[in-house]
Amino acid sequence: MILLLLVVPAVSAETIIGQITNSDGEPLAGVSVSTNVSGEGTLSDINGQFLLEIAKGIKRVTFSSVGYQSRQFQIDKIPTEVVLKRKCYKLSPIIVSANRAAVGITPIAFENITEEEIERDYTVGEFPLLLKATPNLYTYSDAGSSLGYSYMRIRGFDDKRIATYINGVPLNDPEDHATYFFDLPDFASNITDIQVQRGVGNSLYGDASFGGAINIVTTGFGRERQVTLTAGYGEYTSNGKSVSDIYKQSIEYSSGLVDGRWLFGGHFSKQKTGGYRYNSWYEGWSYYFSIARLDPRMTTELHIYGGPIRAHLAYYGVGRETLKNDHRANPGIPGWDDLTYSNYTDNFNQPHYQLYNRYEISDNISLSNTFYYIRGKGYYEQLKVGRGYAEYNIDTSVTGGVEYGDIVPQKWVKKNQYGWNPRLDIEHEHGTHSFGGSFYLFDSEHWGQVVWAEHVSNDIAPQHMYYRHTAEKQVASFFAQEYYRLTDRLAAQMTAQI
Repeated sequence: MILLLLVVPAVSAETIIGQITNSDGEPLAGVSVSTNVSGEGTLSDINGQFLLEIAKGIKRVTFSSVGYQSRQFQIDKIPTEVVLKRKCYKLSPIIVSANRAAVGITPIAFENITEEEIERDYTVGEFPLLLKATPNLYTYSDAGSSLGYSYMRIRGFDDKRIATYINGVPLNDPEDHATYFFDLPDFASNITDIQVQRGVGNSLYGDASFGGAINIVTTGFGRERQVTLTAGYGEYTSNGKSVSDIYKQSIEYSSGLVDGRWLFGGHFSKQKTGGYRYNSWYEGWSYYFSIARLDPRMTTELHIYGGPIRAHLAYYGVGRETLKNDHRANPGIPGWDDLTYSNYTDNFNQPHYQLYNRYEISDNISLSNTFYYIRGKGYYEQLKVGRGYAEYNIDTSVTGGVEYGDIVPQKWVKKNQYGWNPRLDIEHEHGTHSFGGSFYLFDSEHWGQVVWAEHVSNDIAPQHMYYRHTAEKQVASFFAQEYYRLTDRLAAQMTAQI
C-alpha cells in the first residue's frame, strides 16, 4: 500500500492562507497578492503570511514585490510557502563614452588598463606611479619613494596639459589646471578602469587636452557580501642597510545586493612611510564610500572619497655632486629654506562628492546626470632663513629695528567647486546622437600667515596675515556629438562645442 501525503495551503470555500519568504527562508512583508479579478487581492503581513478571500471568477494569483521576481499560480496550485527570488538589475558603470576612445572609431593612440591589471600592479603609492609602464608616459616622485608628491608627463606635456576625469568629473584644478593626486591617498585601491589617451583630443567636460587625457572609473559594487582586511610592510634600503619602512593597512566592505536593489561599499586605509630621502616622511588616510540604488530603468549612485594627508616636503632638486656622496640627500637651499625644520610639512584634505543618475527613457534613449562637489582646505608650513621682515608686512618697530631674521610662515588655501554634467544619448540605426553640457561654480581663498618670527616681540598679532586674495570662476559649456556608421568598416564622428 502506498500512502501519499500532500501539503497544500489551507483552503476553504472562501479563503487561502499561506506564507511568502525569500530564498533564505526569511518572511517577506508587504508582498502584493493580486488576482485576475480587478480589486481582489491582499498584502502579506510582518510574518510574511497572507489570507486571500476567494471571489467568483478568480483563476490566477500573482505574488510581486519590489526587488523580487514575480510568481504566478493557478488558484488550485498555490504552495503553502511561496518563495520569491531576488531580482538583479543591471548596474551601469559611470563611463562617459564621449570622452573615451574606442578601437576602430577614435583616431588617437590610447591604452586601457583593466581592473585585473590594477590589482596585479598596485599595492601602495600615488596614482601616477601606477601608469609608469604606459607608452609615452613618464612618472616621478619628489621624495624618491612611492608616497608623496608624484607627477606625470605624456609626450613631454605636464599634468596641466593633460585632461583628467574621475567618473566623468574633471579633476584638473580650475585655477592652475594641475592635478594633485597627492590629495587622494591610496586612490588606486578604488579604481576599476583607466584609459590613457596620448595626443591632442577633445575634452567635452573641460579645456582642450594638448598632451592627452586620462579617464578613471572608480570601483564597482560587489554582488557578494564580504569584508576584506589587508596589511603590508616593506623597507627602503641604501648600501645594503634598512633606512626606512613603509606600511599600509586597509579594510574593505561590500554589502552585496540588499533587498534586490541596494548596494553599499566602503574602503578605509592608512599609509605611512619614513621616506627614502631624509626628512620625507608621509602619513595618509583614505576613505571611499559608495551607495547604489538599482531600478528597472534607472541607476543612482553616490560616491564620497578623499582623505587627509600630512607629509614632510621634499620637492627641491639635488645636485649631481651631492648625490654622488649620498643618494638620500634632501638639503633644500642652504641659507634660504631649511628642510631639517621638523614641521616643514604639507597638510591638506580634499573630499569629493559625486551623485550619478542614469535613466533609460526608452530602449534607445538614455539621460544621465552627474552632480558633484569638491571641497579642499589645507596649508603648508616652512622655515624661511634670513628673510626680510618687510616681505611679510612686519614692521621693524616690533623687531627692535632688525630688518632680517628667520620666519615660519604658513600658506593656506580653501576652495569649493560645484558642478553638473547632464547628457542625453539617442541611439539610432546607424549610430548615436549625444547632447550634453558642463556647468560649474568655483571659488577659492588664499592667505598667508606668520606663526613665528625671530626678533619679534609680543606686539605682533598671533597668526599674523601678510597676504590674502580670493578668486571666482563660472563655466558653462554645451556639446553635440554624432557617431555615424557609414559601412561595417567606416564610421564618422563629429563634435561641436561652445
